Amino acid sequence: MNAHLLRLFRTAPVVWLLAGLLGCGPGVGGTGTGAAPDPASFGASAESVCTAPFAGALQCPVGAGAPGTANVLKGTDVVHFADVAAGGNVAASIDGNVVQFTARCAALAFTGTWGVLVGEGRFYGYAAAGAGAQTLPATLVVQVAGNSGLDLQVTLRDAAGGPLHGPVTLQRVSAPVANPAACP
Repeated sequence: MNAHLLRLFRTAPVVWLLAGLLGCGPGVGGTGTGAAPDPASFGASAESVCTAPFAGALQCPVGAGAPGTANVLKGTDVVHFADVAAGGNVAASIDGNVVQFTARCAALAFTGTWGVLVGEGRFYGYAAAGAGAQTLPATLVVQVAGNSGLDLQVTLRDAAGGPLHGPVTLQRVSAPVANPAACP
């Protein structure tokens, strides 16, 4: 066997392993669903998160969410939130119109896209409890908390509206919390 084929056989398993890891879903601890969920699959209309009541806590570019323009679905630049007061074990990052939410100690992960149904906005997506767990339809309800306008109160709900986690107050942080506190 020539050296080229031998090298190919030795590296093929590594390539397949890396391809599998990259396809596990968005970010570390992703839900494994791949692309961000479409709010239409929940009966909601996709909208820019920059039109949400808590848009003041985001970093929305000028013109984002403007009706009748090419920016109608443009979302926020990346922003991070964490329950800093409770140790940073619950976190959310919003990029564009997509949220990545994790409740580390509860082993919950959620990925959702901002949408509006009957005048009420929320993130529509899928949650998973634990590594390798099956995903289930869920929503993340977000409200402004406190007087700063930069804190958010979030509640993760199942498809029937029952609470899965929260409500919990998240503070805006400059980067994801690197060393969260130990779980209680």
